[in-house]
Amino acid sequence: MQRAILIALLMVLAAAPAWAQDPPDPDERGSGAITIDQLESSVNVCTTVFEGIAVFYILPKGWEGAEQGVSSEGEFDEDLNRYVMMSRSPMAEGDESPDFVFELSIYRLGIPTEWDESLTDEQVAEMKETAFWTFIDTQMTESIKAGMDCVSPAESIKSKPYGVGTRMPTYFVPIFYQLDDELNIYTFTSVTAGKIWTMKFLVEADQAENYEALIALILNNSFAMTEEQFAEYQEQYGSEVPERER
Repeated sequence: MQRAILIALLMVLAAAPAWAQDPPDPDERGSGAITIDQLESSVNVCTTVFEGIAVFYILPKGWEGAEQGVSSEGEFDEDLNRYVMMSRSPMAEGDESPDFVFELSIYRLGIPTEWDESLTDEQVAEMKETAFWTFIDTQMTESIKAGMDCVSPAESIKSKPYGVGTRMPTYFVPIFYQLDDELNIYTFTSVTAGKIWTMKFLVEADQAENYEALIALILNNSFAMTEEQFAEYQEQYGSEVPERER
């Protein structure tokens, strides 16, 4: 399966506001709450399979979407280093640009999976972690060179759990930027089976508060598994919500 496909799943999950740095206090949740009926009727659950992993995420129904890194024949372009799925909020007549853009990137080059047999498990784990943070540092450097101001304090740039319900959380590294005080850029980076994937939200600054709940809803319902696990899930569970490997 090599395209982004929509799957009709009923996910019994709740949303929480997306806070700037740390997950909110459970007692403060509520503004992003959504009922099961609302969830079933207002969002699509999507799965993109690329480079050996399957990424699950949700998008509001009716939003436009576009793929990058895919040829006109529907095959992935081997010359590009990542796959990108983009979606945007509906635009009113006369609007020049959307006020919210979602972007999912899955990178072709990830963390190495083969290491010298002489290395200990601890050394391999350390090298994997170093490779991941090297990627994060590179992305930050490129973003700053592009004119974005990083507004995340250095101490807040660390792996944090996101998710609600009974499934294991997804760990993202959140980094937030601003561009000319007009655009907020929220990035959340994770790694699954050595493959790095990032969710990015571009929001007009004056609309940021209005989209807090949607960003939280997407993040709290995003996770990934290996392509082999996804095939087993399809065979065993049909349309049920998959459990992440513990």
